[in-house]
Amino acid sequence: MSTQTCAQRDWQLKILGALHHQSLNQGALLNTALTLVAAAVDVEMGAFVMLDPEHRVDAARAIGLAMPGEDDADAFWTALVSQGLIGFVMHSRRPVAIRDLSTDLRWPQPIQAWPQTGAALGLPIQIDDQLEGVLILIHPDIDHFNEAMVDWLMELSPAVAAALRNARLFSTAQSNAAYYHRRYEQARRESAKRQQTDRLRRDLTAMIYHDLRAPIQNVQLSLSGLRRLVPDLDDNRLDELFDLGLASAHRMTQMVQGMLDLERLEEGRTILNRRPTALPDLLALVEQQTRPTAEAARQSLTFFNADQLPPMQIDPDVITRVLINLIENASKHTPPGGHIMVDAVPTDDGVQIAVSDTGPGIPQEYQDKIFDKFFQVTAEKSARNFGLGLAFCRLAVEAHGGTISVSNQPEGGAVFAVTLPTAALMAAELLAPALKAS
Repeated sequence: MSTQTCAQRDWQLKILGALHHQSLNQGALLNTALTLVAAAVDVEMGAFVMLDPEHRVDAARAIGLAMPGEDDADAFWTALVSQGLIGFVMHSRRPVAIRDLSTDLRWPQPIQAWPQTGAALGLPIQIDDQLEGVLILIHPDIDHFNEAMVDWLMELSPAVAAALRNARLFSTAQSNAAYYHRRYEQARRESAKRQQTDRLRRDLTAMIYHDLRAPIQNVQLSLSGLRRLVPDLDDNRLDELFDLGLASAHRMTQMVQGMLDLERLEEGRTILNRRPTALPDLLALVEQQTRPTAEAARQSLTFFNADQLPPMQIDPDVITRVLINLIENASKHTPPGGHIMVDAVPTDDGVQIAVSDTGPGIPQEYQDKIFDKFFQVTAEKSARNFGLGLAFCRLAVEAHGGTISVSNQPEGGAVFAVTLPTAALMAAELLAPALKAS
């Protein structure tokens, strides 16, 4: 083994060891590789350009050469890549040796501050056919770089390229991590801001709802008191006006309470007061409260199988409001002369109460969205504004462990189906004696 070969092997081990222990900072890695490779071939001047996958300058370092200021560095390195020795190596992917700088057109003449005499060697630093950079070495003596030196340096190229690739990947990972951290912080701030806005909205809404209840109750009390004070109630028109006023005030009270309960349900707070409930009695109350609405709209309202249902452990007030909402919604969207049907039947899963109408129905694409607050169906033949009623129905039924769904009948019209679970049915059966005693 020759002395030169032993020296080259020593340098190779030194360079590979330094690259292995070097940090993944691109600039530091370029400095280390350039300095050690230059020293190994007795060179004091050189440049190392690291390229991205599109062959743009990613980072660059130089030793022993005049360099422009920081503001002009990008343009300087870009110019070197587009012309001269670096460009030749980048496009040919092979080493290029210039024996005499003064006579070779491949040397970039515009850079007068760089040596114009001597020899230069350009090396492609690549691995797996991927060019990671170009290394330029300059020596003041003509013909300094021989074939054996070039072969040895090319043996080093894959190891240096691998180190550059790792540094580039690490830099990309750092940039991505910083980007996603910024996005996370931005999303976190926006989420906190939205949460604060939602809290303020909920507080304001609750305050408005609470403040509305008192004047509405005063209206009810005033109408009731006025009715007692009026001496002659034989006038049916006057009696109807009192009934209308009291019914409207009662409806407003129910709406305000419904909005309050909707807020609580959305926050995950319980509003249920479960107790043994006779469903036939509950449905009779629902019919009593909704029949005037249907008759005023010249619609028929029919209840089926209401007397065949078992008792259940539910909140009767909440389920009553759910069914009233569904029936009033059906009435609102059913033309005069139409029909509204309420069919209640036991099922394997519990009890199902279906409210169907002969209105225009609901387009398939909207059926998953109508239980959202203030959702509107805008189809020409199916225009519906659902406000808060269906949103309350969904949350109230789900709070009971049940489900609510909507579909269209083959002959036309919508069907809203409420299923109350078997668990509530079983609990009610266990408490049937308490129900009978009440």
